[in-house]
Amino acid sequence: MQLHYGSLYAFLTALRPSDGSHDAQFARVEMVRSAGYGAGALLGAVLLAWDPAMLPWLLAVKLVTSTMAAILVFTMRMPPHTSSRSVKATSAAPGVLRNRPFLGLILLGFLITLVMEFFPVAFPVIAVEQLGAPAWLPSLANAGLAVLSSTLTGVAVALTSSRSRAFAVRLGAVLLLAWIASMAAVYAVPSAWLAVALFGSALIFGVGTVVLGTRMNAAASEVAPPEQAGRYLTAFQYSFSVASLTAPLLMSAFALSGWLPWVLLALGPAGALVLLPWLRRALPPRVLALAPDETEAGASPVRIRRVRTTPPPVTRDARSLCHPRRTRDTPRRDADDNDQERPLSRGALPR
Repeated sequence: MQLHYGSLYAFLTALRPSDGSHDAQFARVEMVRSAGYGAGALLGAVLLAWDPAMLPWLLAVKLVTSTMAAILVFTMRMPPHTSSRSVKATSAAPGVLRNRPFLGLILLGFLITLVMEFFPVAFPVIAVEQLGAPAWLPSLANAGLAVLSSTLTGVAVALTSSRSRAFAVRLGAVLLLAWIASMAAVYAVPSAWLAVALFGSALIFGVGTVVLGTRMNAAASEVAPPEQAGRYLTAFQYSFSVASLTAPLLMSAFALSGWLPWVLLALGPAGALVLLPWLRRALPPRVLALAPDETEAGASPVRIRRVRTTPPPVTRDARSLCHPRRTRDTPRRDADDNDQERPLSRGALPR
């Protein structure tokens, strides 16, 4: 999966759209991926519920679809790669481990993705086993999230296209904090309203993920040098991989206290909000500071105020330097006569 997602976004980065922004392009890919994931999960659940012996057939269908996707990729005609960077600029591009702002961007992705990976692991356990919600509620919540991400991700990108990526990441982090607070408040909800409260809390989480969308991947694609796009984007996927390994560990904190996992989880979006201003200054403006449809050249130029200066008045001493006073001992020279009588030296040019 690490190789798949790293190659996928490197492949999409090479197919730069006409507007030069990957936000809408990645959003469309995410919508199709979420729709396929939801349809496959629904189809598998229905077939396995009807006959558990259908599992080998489902695996065979998965093998056929994966083979078709590989054939489609190999038969696609890619545009020729033209890079505007010189060989010297390519060799001067820093590596992943030496690019501190990019490492900070990986950390930002980890802090946000940790909450996204915690939801599918913890929500069914908390809702059904701890709070006693109906067993069908987690499946309904996951179906609602799949519908949101497959239909509204592009809408969220379009609505925030006039704002910077930092604004979308900040808004998404605030919504994730709101989801954590709502889950902490669900424990005090009466049992009659428990299912409604949990489903509403899941919707808050879904809106936050839709706002974030693939903004982090789009920002990483802007930072990556064209000649090292695959290496940079593959390294950025470690933020998701490490978060998927860390999220189950937070579940073990419930053995110590019921509120400790939520406090530790809230440190992720809160840390992202603290880290975001530094990344906005450290990274190029097109990554986080500018809107996706705005370029650095299109930014408001800095106005330089012209100050008219008057030359200083010529004093008597300065006038004497330009026109020295002729004394009695100074012989009078006629410049015109001397110039006519002086022969030109070899190689000299007349004025």
